[in-house]
Amino acid sequence: MQELKRNYDYADSALVLKVSGQITSIRRDATEFLTLGVTATNVNDYETENDDFLDFITDDEQQGDVGDIVEAKDDKKAELIKKIKFVGDRALNKFGAKSAKYRAFGVVGLDHFTEKELLFAGKKCHRQGVKRQGLLAGLGVSNTVLTELSTLITEYFDLLDQVEDANEDRNNLTEERILEGNALHTKYVDFNAKGQLLWAAVSEAKANDYVETASPSGDGFTTVNLAAGETKEVAITKDPSGQYHVINTDSPVIITTAPDLITPVTTHPTFSVAPNFNNNIDFVQFGDMADAITRVTNDGTVATVFKIKKVN
Repeated sequence: MQELKRNYDYADSALVLKVSGQITSIRRDATEFLTLGVTATNVNDYETENDDFLDFITDDEQQGDVGDIVEAKDDKKAELIKKIKFVGDRALNKFGAKSAKYRAFGVVGLDHFTEKELLFAGKKCHRQGVKRQGLLAGLGVSNTVLTELSTLITEYFDLLDQVEDANEDRNNLTEERILEGNALHTKYVDFNAKGQLLWAAVSEAKANDYVETASPSGDGFTTVNLAAGETKEVAITKDPSGQYHVINTDSPVIITTAPDLITPVTTHPTFSVAPNFNNNIDFVQFGDMADAITRVTNDGTVATVFKIKKVN
């Protein structure tokens, strides 16, 4: 069976942001899209599909779920080995290493057994312990010990099953997530095509709102490198928590909202200074964030345009 793959080469979270930005543009252009048969209901359904995809459990979460069960299984495995060794060591003491009775306990090479081999070794050890308990009771192999061994075998077997089930669930959910993402991406591409049909010959700016571009890699920070006195207008995208991030590699900068809002204030609460941002910054300037220029970037994410100027 051919491996199922995504139809897009960026993260699922990036697709959600692209679709969200695109929906903003479609609603802005609702009148034009209606001429192509796209209604408000269609857009609302599209948004619901995007929200549902955002809420879909991620692979990281699934790995965490599997990891919890694997950890519990490994802990139980250690308990089981300890209990098998307890009984096996006493059989060794009683019958000797070359004795068929000792070998019947199945504990030779215990530390190198696979998980399935360990399970069978536990069952052997328990059966032989029950069979020869009268000879081993004086060495501490009591009914309680054998009951504990039996319980550990059952619990270990159950955890082996749980790990297998969790991995199968993870594979199924991964496939489901890929299918849902591909379905969402197909609609995203279709709406971009409609947007191009509406605006390609009319408005380059609006047409650019319906272009799929690769998502940038990295840590989500915007990096600027400016000459002394140089000013650049930079679109700084909010991260999912609503924070703005910017890095300037080696000098203080002034950051203002475009075009000319220059009211000196302290660092704006939605502005995050990166660890390698110059700590000798003279000041960071923001105008009223509500008056900042906002636009939808080509990759579908909503950004705020700032002017960034190097101080020295």
